[in-house]
Amino acid sequence: MLVNKYYGVPRDYVPDDLVEVEPHYGRGYLRSEVYEQYKKLQDEANELGYYFTICSAYREYAMQEALYNGYLQEDAGGVASVDTYSARPGHSEHHTGLCMDLYETTYGMDDFGLSEASKWVNENCYKYGFIIRYTKEKEHITGYQAEPWQLRYVGSSDIAKDIVDRGITFDEYYACFVEE
Repeated sequence: MLVNKYYGVPRDYVPDDLVEVEPHYGRGYLRSEVYEQYKKLQDEANELGYYFTICSAYREYAMQEALYNGYLQEDAGGVASVDTYSARPGHSEHHTGLCMDLYETTYGMDDFGLSEASKWVNENCYKYGFIIRYTKEKEHITGYQAEPWQLRYVGSSDIAKDIVDRGITFDEYYACFVEE
């Protein structure tokens, strides 16, 4: 499922297999398969001494609408600026239940990429079917600023590893290998 600046979901879209995240793993809702894989990822990280939690997962359309409109009110750069760091309603991967934002208490979300936990996640998330969705090197393709805290479940470790090994975005992978 591709959701980005150009492909969205309807206002009433809600995945039918959402499950609530247990407090140990964070907060929010994820699709069942995504949550099971995420728990394995976090459990391995915790065993190795890396600690992080989910601070944002599935979002309803109305919540994304409120976030986006709030950013518009606060950001003097207007739509052009906000569109580089926030998805418009219906165009957020958070609507899919396939992604989550991570938080590491020492660094906070905005500086998550500086943490050892983030480095570990970046190097190991593919083993559980996840990729870092928005990277600095691919801002020109995704249209979004880097978000080292956002993981996207792509369905399997093989697909995730292929995306990482090729050095491409999920958008590029989808266009080349999924879309008919």
